[in-house]
Amino acid sequence: ASRQVSYQELNLAANQLAARLIAKGIQQGDFVGILLKRSPEVYLSMLAILKAGAAYVPLDIGYPEDRVSFILEDCGAKFLLSDEACSAGFKLSCEVIIVDGSSFDIRQNDTEAPEIAITVADPAYMIYTSGSTGRPKGVIISHAAISNLVKGEDRLFELNPQDKVAQVFSVAFDASLEEIWLAFRSGATLFPVSEAVMHSGSDLSDYIATHQLTVLSTVPTMLSMMQYPLPSLRLLILGGENCPHELLLPWHSSGLRIVNTYGPTEATVIATYADFDPLHKITIVPIGVPGELCIGGPGLAIGYLHQPELTAEKFIQPAFPLSDTTPSCLYRSGDLARFNERGNIEFLGRIDLQVKLRGYRIELSEIESQL
Repeated sequence: ASRQVSYQELNLAANQLAARLIAKGIQQGDFVGILLKRSPEVYLSMLAILKAGAAYVPLDIGYPEDRVSFILEDCGAKFLLSDEACSAGFKLSCEVIIVDGSSFDIRQNDTEAPEIAITVADPAYMIYTSGSTGRPKGVIISHAAISNLVKGEDRLFELNPQDKVAQVFSVAFDASLEEIWLAFRSGATLFPVSEAVMHSGSDLSDYIATHQLTVLSTVPTMLSMMQYPLPSLRLLILGGENCPHELLLPWHSSGLRIVNTYGPTEATVIATYADFDPLHKITIVPIGVPGELCIGGPGLAIGYLHQPELTAEKFIQPAFPLSDTTPSCLYRSGDLARFNERGNIEFLGRIDLQVKLRGYRIELSEIESQL
């Protein structure tokens, strides 16, 4: 069943839970684990931990037990905020504080925010990423860093209280901070999308259309499995992977702003951005510089059966002149290559999600869409 929680209800419940955490002995600078699915309860837990002066450590409910145990022991967490369902499958060394629907029941004596003196240099949260040694490494993000992101994206994306923001990323992945705080900063409505819906690009498309969501942040792999157009969307943010230009062409419309972003966890979600330009011109790169291998000549195919948009994406009219004896179109192969000093072409890989098995081309997104 769908639930609605107002910002006032969320704030009062976070104050109440923060007071409870402080009474439990949580102190400024402590790390506190969170093991909850995407839900109002996970947002409540984040805010309560911050209000208590501590830093939260989000865990994915799909993590194996040894990873959860390692992270909690590594960060020295004495407490884990979770619910009965999420914590039942784990043997935990720290005390579990249950956060569920009843946590939003307000008692009048605990509605004021705790008076905690924190600085911008204090830790706000810690995200664990894969380490080169095989062990996850904790990346500590300060209040100054996350505040910089929140204020910067507020200016960049200009959301308003009428927006409806999809929350699709695991809270253990720092891209979730972009979704959550885009909504919180602007007063927009945040829609936590269930794990079941996230397993299918078509289900996510249906969810967005049904709820008329206006903002989506996702990875190119998921976008490649989704159905377009989605007229309610006005802002589409991509990140986390290489984003092929041709993937975005079908999504281009006058009412949809598409932004490609980049940034590691250590730089607090994103460090760079660029608005999608569908008229980006293909130019010839110098010798030694990687680029997409384009093929011309009389041997080119006519196009794709029943797929005029794909044909237009892959068989292009270049801005630069071609030989008089060559047809005036090129095929964009999707292969990354370069000319070496001898004039030979060196193959460097793919620019998209295609792989080859025994010479056969396989689109990984096609496989994922069938799973």
